Amino acid sequence: MLRMFRLRFFGDFRNWVPFLLVAGFFATAVLAPIFSPPFDPAVPALNQVVGTDETPKPPGKDYGLGTFPGGYDVFHSLIWGTRSALVFGLTVALSTSILGVLIGAAANMIGGIFARIGMRVTDAFLAFPSLAGILLFIQVLKPVTAGSIELPLNEFQQLMVDWHVEPVVLGLILFSWMPYSRLTFASIEQQKNQAYVEAARVVGLSNWQVFYRHILPNISTPIVVLVTRDIGGMVVLEAALVFIGISGITEWGVMIAASRNWIVGPSLGFTYWWTFVPVTLVLILFSVSWQLLGQRINEALNPRSFSYLK
Repeated sequence: MLRMFRLRFFGDFRNWVPFLLVAGFFATAVLAPIFSPPFDPAVPALNQVVGTDETPKPPGKDYGLGTFPGGYDVFHSLIWGTRSALVFGLTVALSTSILGVLIGAAANMIGGIFARIGMRVTDAFLAFPSLAGILLFIQVLKPVTAGSIELPLNEFQQLMVDWHVEPVVLGLILFSWMPYSRLTFASIEQQKNQAYVEAARVVGLSNWQVFYRHILPNISTPIVVLVTRDIGGMVVLEAALVFIGISGITEWGVMIAASRNWIVGPSLGFTYWWTFVPVTLVLILFSVSWQLLGQRINEALNPRSFSYLK
């Protein structure tokens, strides 16, 4: 199976484009200290101040890709921001997929009233606007202040602080698992009456053994595609949340938020283009590369596709 996938995937030159793009992002994250060495190697930082002027400086000999407000180096933040983007995207997408697959699988394999309740809960989450739920969840978990005094954290807030869990990460996971659950439930329903599943039950395998050993490998293709799509999509969504002042995890989002007052306007035009064009292009490339990789993996895993032979 794995050998056939390698043959089908790497045998088509079109698959190399997204693969090399994604590999390039991983290489950039790993080699960030080489591409843009920090001033203090013992304390590497995502941001590196190279000037004291609040006004962004244009690209040049001293600033590479220029600076964004606060005197921060654009090139350094782009390179080191790759690490935070990959960690964030992989963490949210993988956690979301695991939660959704477990819920969908449990609902189908247990069946009965548990299946009905599980799918109705899934439908309720699907009907609720995800972005509104994420914003509400983040606001609920924010520390409460009375004037200038910060009130004590409740047990759940303290638990998240102790575990170093960001509210936006948990919010995205809790309001993004539903497509995985629905997809898993429907895929299992389609597969569980197949002959190979009946044969596995005849030899005495339990429902969960049948699911893990036989059904899951046969429904993994659409799940993998969803995961690769969400890795890029979650990073772009978090950047949007940073821009409106909700989050602040990925460095690329922080760069856009810090430069919001220097973006295109009636009096600015494209005067300070370097504050938003490079990071916007990187975000687009990051998202598109993961989307394309998912599509090409889907085609390589599809037994009815033989494009690699053309």
